[in-house]
Amino acid sequence: FERFLNPDRCGLPDIDSDLCQQKRELVLQYLKEKYGNKSVANILTFGVLQPKAAFKSVASTMSIPFDLSNKISQMIPDKAKTIQQALIDSKELKKAYDSSEDIQKAIDISSKIEGNFQSMATHPSGVIITDIDITDICPIIRTKEGYTTAYDMNDVEKLGLVKYDLLGLKNLTIMDECTKSIKKRYDIIIDLNDLDLTDKKVYKMLGEGKSLGTFQLESSGMVGLLKKLKPETLSHIDAIISLFRPGPLQCGATKQYIENKNNPKNITYEEDKLMPILKDTYGVYVYQEQIIKIAQSLAQYTMAGGDLLRKAMGKKKPEEMAKQQDKFIQGCINNGINEDFAKKLFEDISGFAA
Repeated sequence: FERFLNPDRCGLPDIDSDLCQQKRELVLQYLKEKYGNKSVANILTFGVLQPKAAFKSVASTMSIPFDLSNKISQMIPDKAKTIQQALIDSKELKKAYDSSEDIQKAIDISSKIEGNFQSMATHPSGVIITDIDITDICPIIRTKEGYTTAYDMNDVEKLGLVKYDLLGLKNLTIMDECTKSIKKRYDIIIDLNDLDLTDKKVYKMLGEGKSLGTFQLESSGMVGLLKKLKPETLSHIDAIISLFRPGPLQCGATKQYIENKNNPKNITYEEDKLMPILKDTYGVYVYQEQIIKIAQSLAQYTMAGGDLLRKAMGKKKPEEMAKQQDKFIQGCINNGINEDFAKKLFEDISGFAA
């Protein structure tokens, strides 16, 4: 639990629960009845003007023809966080910018209004539960459904309020409907709380890419990985979900995990102390908890200190990283580990944490 609760962590953890989509409102109703209407509130979110929307709004106000404004907004790359960044990334946009005073003016104004709040909405899953009347600590908006905080999730956290994520998942709804249908049609009762997690037929099916409707395993990219991995245990599923992210995919960790799982004889450890930490993931960094454990076992950090290291690596603050690097390497040396290996290890886990 060091990642979530330790003496050095000032922020509160989120508490996440996935619920059947159709029953989420019943859970909210239950919470209001249990803790009182004035102690339970949804959380507000603000819609922010993105570069494309900002340009379209300005173009409309300036009476730039719709077809032209639409054509130019399509020149703004989806990944561009600002219009100024889009002008650098898109030669087409820069050409349009230089070719017309009206377009230039519209883009310049757009860059001034992008990032501003555009609308308000209710967070799809965030809920606050307090032990006092919520209006004593936070301004609220009254809606048909009850209270909604007038602050977003970052600000309610600063007030010391605990945020619960009550997420409605269609997969859970489908599972519920399927079990009812099977009972009605075949008179067979399936208890979803008592499933055999070692069923070989299920893993064989997933290894063949038959994962449609399976939570987090149904995208085309994931289907391809499942066919290569041929999962045999639940821990293989845990790992491949964790590795199906841009970082591990780009640095080759996902590919390495699959290769090592299918060819365990090829796994090597440069340091014996790494083996008990990485053996379950075939010598590959998969989980942030492994970083904390490496810092503790090899560099003589406390578990709480290891979590601070993980956090510093994730945020990539140069001055903090420099401090942590010196501490990490010195801790390894004091533990009888070669300095060159300690430096390489710090680089490896920094790359993973990023």
